[in-house]
Amino acid sequence: MRLPSGTEALKKAFQWCSTSGLASSSAGSIAMPLAIAAPVLMAAVGVASDMAVFSMKKSELQAAADNAAIAAANELALGKTSDSVLESAADVFVDAAIQDPKRNVAVDADLKDDNSSVTVQVRENWTPFFAHFVGVEMTPIVAKATATLAGSSNICVLTLHPSNSQSLRLQSGAKVMAKGCSIIVDSTSATSAVIGNQAAVTSSQLCTVGGVKNDGTADAAPTTDCPVIADPLGARAEPKIAPCFLNNTNISSGNVTLQPGTYCGGIQISGTAQVTFQPGNYTIKDGAFRISANSKVKGENVGFYLTGNMTTLQFSGNAEISLSGSLKDELAGLLFFESRTAAKGRNHRIGSKNAHTLTGTIYMPRGNLLIDPGANVAADSAYTVIIAQNLRLDKGPQLTLNTNYGETNVPIPAGIRSSSQVILTE
Repeated sequence: MRLPSGTEALKKAFQWCSTSGLASSSAGSIAMPLAIAAPVLMAAVGVASDMAVFSMKKSELQAAADNAAIAAANELALGKTSDSVLESAADVFVDAAIQDPKRNVAVDADLKDDNSSVTVQVRENWTPFFAHFVGVEMTPIVAKATATLAGSSNICVLTLHPSNSQSLRLQSGAKVMAKGCSIIVDSTSATSAVIGNQAAVTSSQLCTVGGVKNDGTADAAPTTDCPVIADPLGARAEPKIAPCFLNNTNISSGNVTLQPGTYCGGIQISGTAQVTFQPGNYTIKDGAFRISANSKVKGENVGFYLTGNMTTLQFSGNAEISLSGSLKDELAGLLFFESRTAAKGRNHRIGSKNAHTLTGTIYMPRGNLLIDPGANVAADSAYTVIIAQNLRLDKGPQLTLNTNYGETNVPIPAGIRSSSQVILTE
């Protein structure tokens, strides 16, 4: 802000008084400077009044910008990403806040490239009553606010444990590539997410309720103190368990086709076996789902319900795995569904170097998903979502989480793209 130009005039006026004949008169020495100073003093009072109005307007515009940014971000959560839609949503809230059509207020909404946040700028061209006469710049008044989807509308990872340290953990060169979607950690721990040395996370957003320890790299700066995101599949009904179709299935060689049904005692696929799962839903009960060695496994539109405390995923070796999720019933959109009656804290493990296609949602509401050394997981999937108590990658695996929803007929479960919560980040 510039000093009023009249201040310099006042100084010169006093200098003139001190060197003129008026200085010999005590009355004149007081009256003349006061007469000269009066307009400047009045201008100063006027500027102060304008500043009070400016401050009030700025506060009002900032509140309008905050609400408008939140409203625009809520449109993002519904998948609406056109500038005109976002600006329209922002305009409604600004108009409601200002409620004066005579004020010259303009609204602009700017969407970030990753479609996860929007910045709203509210600008008012206001002419102060006094300040512009003495060269004090106050206009325009500008307020900005940025609102971000806390857990983008596209969820790639959600860890559910409420308090664990290292609920999300990447160690020793592990990488998660999750472009176009968010990684959300519900734990309140000060180290709820740990990105170790040489580990890397690529995502639209890494949003944690607790804190982050980052010794690696994250292309989107982690956001902490996020709101808890409830399990979007928490109300999903569990499948009914049919009588055993096969018991203790163990395949180590040959070409084998399996049919939907209940597999009691688990499924073991190893050696050089080549197994095709026919479309439909499978229940694996009281035994591991184990794929190992040099086996090859494929199945389109298949869903696996894991029930019983002995039933975990164990994928290892050079096994080639290509599976896409179910289209129907309780498993629609899901590839794996762990029973909610399972013991908490079990470890499901993907260590296969060739588990390239896992399209759909991997839902482990009671267990941990571990991705082990050398694994290259899900890179060829149209989309993959992981919801688990904890997710941990160790010693160099790479997990790729795509969001090419239009490239598959596997539906996206309700809540995966619509459970976002909006927070002001600027």
